[in-house]
Amino acid sequence: MYNLSFISFIPHLKGQTIVAKVNQVERITYAGGLYGLFFGSSKGKLQAKIEEMNQRGWNLHFIHNDSLNILHLLLRIFFLFLTLGIWTFGSTALLVFEKDRE
Repeated sequence: MYNLSFISFIPHLKGQTIVAKVNQVERITYAGGLYGLFFGSSKGKLQAKIEEMNQRGWNLHFIHNDSLNILHLLLRIFFLFLTLGIWTFGSTALLVFEKDRE
């Protein structure tokens, strides 16, 4: 998992005070092939990450699914062939979390 934190430069109004938001980006990677088919749970992995971040005080802002390009597709097919269909790279999703700046 990759983490990236940044501070939003667009302040949000809350009453009469200006509250800046702090954002953090998390990447979730799924497995493909037979391993991903039988043991991978996209809902479970997503829900576990959201619950973990909520316990730390972060709120989910939005989810961005990574787009697939031709290089990733060829790499996935290569690893699927190399492992006899057992495992390959799966798709990824970027989760953007936010909380009020302290």
